[in-house]
Parts: sequence; C-alpha cells; structure tokens
Amino acid sequence: MRFVPDSQPGGVANGSPHSSGAARLAGWMRWCWAQLREFHATQVEMHERLWLLNQPWQEEYLHWAQDGRLHGSRVPPRGSRRPSVTRTGWCPGLRIPPGDAASRH
Repeated sequence: MRFVPDSQPGGVANGSPHSSGAARLAGWMRWCWAQLREFHATQVEMHERLWLLNQPWQEEYLHWAQDGRLHGSRVPPRGSRRPSVTRTGWCPGLRIPPGDAASRH
C-alpha cells in the first residue's frame, strides 16, 4: 500500500508545501499503525482458522456462524474457552456447499 496524506482540519493537505514536517510525520505514523493493525488482525484470523481446521470436532459444537445461522449439534463442554468460530464468525462449515450443509447441521 502507498501512503496518501490526509487533510488537516483547515483543509490543507499534509503533502502541501504549507504543512509542517510534524504534520506529515503524524499522518505517516497514523497510516503505519493502521497498516500494522490490519496485518495483525489478518494474522490472528488465519491462525484461528488453521486451529479450527486442525480440530474438526469443534464444528460439532453449537455456534453462531458468519452466515447468521446456528451450526453444530452438540452443546460445548463446560469450561470450554475456545469458540468454534473465529473472531469474524468464520467456521469450517461455511466451506461446505449449501446443498451439503443441510445434511451436516
């Protein structure tokens, strides 16, 4: 991604000759932090998906998936701390074609 300076409250773009170096640096730092947050969130999502794919029995536990439907057929064990979905609501059952999903859930 490329850094595009945002506008200051006065409508002066950070990249214009009228803006200070400190304003450009602050805009660049905000952009860098936003990119790092997005990268970290993507890595966490990928890690959670891999964890769920490596433990297929988690799909049997009742959980709300990203599609807004209740998946699974068993009550999760008491004290279970790992959900059967990622933070964004993805579960391995969403990879199954719609015709086959009715027979699994």
